[in-house]
This record gives sequence, structure tokens and C-alpha cells, in this order.
Amino acid sequence: MYFAGEDRERVNSCLARVTLVVIPAQARTCLVYQLVLAGMAVWKRVITARYLGNYQVALVFSDNKEGILDGTSLLQRHGTLIEALRDENFFKLLFVDMGALCWPNGLELSPARLYENCNRTAVA
Repeated sequence: MYFAGEDRERVNSCLARVTLVVIPAQARTCLVYQLVLAGMAVWKRVITARYLGNYQVALVFSDNKEGILDGTSLLQRHGTLIEALRDENFFKLLFVDMGALCWPNGLELSPARLYENCNRTAVA
């Protein structure tokens, strides 16, 4: 996981709060890391997504901020999953699954990257 700027400083200052728990589970050991960041939500999730038209998507994130995804920048990329999005009727089929923005062809956009790349404002 990568943190930048202020987030990195907050993570570094909280490293003393990282705990490691070893849990035996069916003949193997699972490692569980718990990171407590003093009220800072590390993982932002997409809560709702609504198609606005012209490849624009309104997003609401788990920290109650909203953002607009400009899907035309996504269409500048290449790949089989992206090609399907060039059809606006298919692009409209977007949905949210487990905090990520998704389409029926299996394309999932990282909520962290969406959060970084969208202009965000507080939800009233």
C-alpha cells in the first residue's frame, strides 16, 4: 500500500499501533494486520455511482465526499475491457460492488484511484 504526503506522515506516526495477530486455521497460519490510524479512514470506498451523461459519473465516497469521474479519460486507454465502454449504452450499465466502480464485462476501477483522480466536495 502506498501513501503520499500528509497521509504518509500520519501512517508513519501511527506505526506503533500496528499489531500482528497469528491465527491457526486448518493447518496453516494466517497473518492478520490491524492498522489503527487515529480516526483516519485509509480505505475509501465508492458508496453510490450515478451516470450523468456524456461519460460523466457522479460518485459518493465512504467519507461523504462526492466526485465526478470523467469517463472520456478512461476511454483513452486500450484493452479489451475498455473497448466495451466505448458504447455509451454499455458504459451506462455501471454499478458499485464492494466499494469499486464496475461494469458487467468484469472491469473494476480501484476506489483509491477514483478518489485520487476525482474532484471532491463534501456532500451537503
